[in-house]
Amino acid sequence: MSTPARLLALPLLLVATLPASAADAPDRVVASIRKACIAVGGKPRIDASAALAQPSLRGGDATDWVIPAATVRCDGVSGFHPHDALYAADGTQLVDRLPAERTLVDGEPRRFALRWPAADCATGRDCIVWKIWNGSRVVDEVVPYGETTTPPAVEAPIVRLAGRLGDWTHNGSTVFFDVSNRRIVYTEPKPAIAGTIRPGQVMYVGDLPGEFGRKVEGVAFTFRKGCPPAPYRVKGEHLDGWHWRMAGAAPIRAATGCAIVGYDKASPNAVLLFERLSD
Repeated sequence: MSTPARLLALPLLLVATLPASAADAPDRVVASIRKACIAVGGKPRIDASAALAQPSLRGGDATDWVIPAATVRCDGVSGFHPHDALYAADGTQLVDRLPAERTLVDGEPRRFALRWPAADCATGRDCIVWKIWNGSRVVDEVVPYGETTTPPAVEAPIVRLAGRLGDWTHNGSTVFFDVSNRRIVYTEPKPAIAGTIRPGQVMYVGDLPGEFGRKVEGVAFTFRKGCPPAPYRVKGEHLDGWHWRMAGAAPIRAATGCAIVGYDKASPNAVLLFERLSD
């Protein structure tokens, strides 16, 4: 998983997913960190006794081990950050750096993200799952949902792009944040939806990112070929300099045709994550 260099490293935790029955699990993780430190010419100093066991992030019969960063040292090497890496049961490093949000207020819990495969996501497709380190445990983050019971009276036109290529991505497509007109526009729809969504299609109207942590709201749209865009209310926040998330109960269409038969927070369109491409 790639992580923009500007994201701050998560300075408080190391997460390792390990079998609950493996009493030597922390030792295997520590051995992996020691090996990585020695490989770059450092001298490892790690306190394995500081490992904190808790239920697995993914559930099941696994256990996660959280090791406070203060107990992990690699003397003689600058830029060595084992504390924010994800390790498998055998100590194999899975992700070399977890993206994290800056602290909004001193002492506020810190978020970090895991990119999970479709098999582990309720939406049935690859997703990014946000968690919180609250100082002693990793817990789920509550996602703010906008309630939708009646369709908002907002339209989603197709607009001229004036040569803009887009500066954010959403689910594999490139989008442009049109701040002056308070909307997000598809600029390069991914191939899978190119037959349904054209460049210039407005996908969201409302508040756009500002200060980190500021709550925003607006109207997003879902699309079906041959049907008008279906609007629904969403709420969210600017997570950090590279991530912005909106969520809301999304329209559910009839099996055929364009009719909206309800709204569902478990819809694949209920959570919208945007990732910044560049400054």
